[in-house]
Amino acid sequence: MAADGSTTSRWWALGRGDIDATVAQVGFNIAQMIIPIFLLAPVGIPLTFSVGHLLPGYALGFLIGSAGLTGLAVRLGRREGRGDVTAHVYGNNVPAIIAYTLSIMVPVYLQTHDELRAWQIGAAAVIWTGVIKLLAAPFASVLRRLIPVPASMTVFGAAMYSYLALVLLQRIFDQPLVGIVALTIVAISVLANVPITSWRIPPFIVAWTVPLIVGLSIGYVHPVWQGISPGLPFVVSLEPLRAMVMALPYLSAIVPMAIYQVLQDIASVEGATAAGDNYDARQVVAWDGIGTLVCGAAGSVIAPVVYAMHPPLDSHYLYRCGHEWADNVYCAAISLAHFGGNDCLCVGWCGDGDVAARGSKISECGPSRICSADGRSCDGGGKLGVTGTQAFGHES
Repeated sequence: MAADGSTTSRWWALGRGDIDATVAQVGFNIAQMIIPIFLLAPVGIPLTFSVGHLLPGYALGFLIGSAGLTGLAVRLGRREGRGDVTAHVYGNNVPAIIAYTLSIMVPVYLQTHDELRAWQIGAAAVIWTGVIKLLAAPFASVLRRLIPVPASMTVFGAAMYSYLALVLLQRIFDQPLVGIVALTIVAISVLANVPITSWRIPPFIVAWTVPLIVGLSIGYVHPVWQGISPGLPFVVSLEPLRAMVMALPYLSAIVPMAIYQVLQDIASVEGATAAGDNYDARQVVAWDGIGTLVCGAAGSVIAPVVYAMHPPLDSHYLYRCGHEWADNVYCAAISLAHFGGNDCLCVGWCGDGDVAARGSKISECGPSRICSADGRSCDGGGKLGVTGTQAFGHES
């Protein structure tokens, strides 16, 4: 959309900010949606199963939910005669990913040793989350009026701090140099709004590529390209729907997470209003509920949510309507693509540390050593650590 607020530009047109925002959003979604795979591998759920069942359904739900949010932005722009409306940001939710994986899927698997049952109940939990969101949607405007604005924004703050503490803090101490480089780029180019070169290169592209180059140069990152195999955006099975009854004992985990996500949706509406985009909270929560419901019904254990990031994105002209459809396409395509092979996982290097998945390929243990049958040691080394690089691998 036009930076000057005119309506001459088509809403699907991609500007510099849209491209930059798409890079950032796709990176977030990729990095976060594979968290369940690495949490479930140590307890014995095969990588093949996780990649084929946990991820594809997220593509369909994300696509539908984001399309709905894009439609809200387009209608708002037309209603107010504006071309600078910022679309809501949609993506996966790390607190819910961790909560459902550790408090539902892991206990079910440890009790039954049946990965199918664990997956079915995990996906059913996401369905229930979508149902609760849809039930709360008609009351979202009332809740928004009752909750003070600062209180509504603390929900997102708490989520981000838990995400940083649970996911990223260890990596900061693991290799500070990479994080410091990324932080410096973001602080200068995004927060201080200092352009990168006279061509005004999108800052998040630089924030991804430069730290990656640094990581490669110091040996912290070891990328291995093992091919790609496209798949359907859902698992052909009705089992997640049938498992909704079996998921009822886990409502003690599902309901709090659903309520938290509804509150975060409301926080996103408050942030949009502060930035000048007046959305109806009921519609935003409803589209989130639809997207979440589709994710679970399609077999995904990943619950999406609307990000409360509207003011900073709008003020730096990172997002307009165009970014959201681009996010849809790229994130959906990546969710559908099964990268690497179907039989192993590269999780780090040899050394003292946690166990790794049975059959894992540990390239850092020497010349392509394979994890031994008990899943606890390299053929010629000690225990397998998960403190370093984590990537998909394939043993041909």
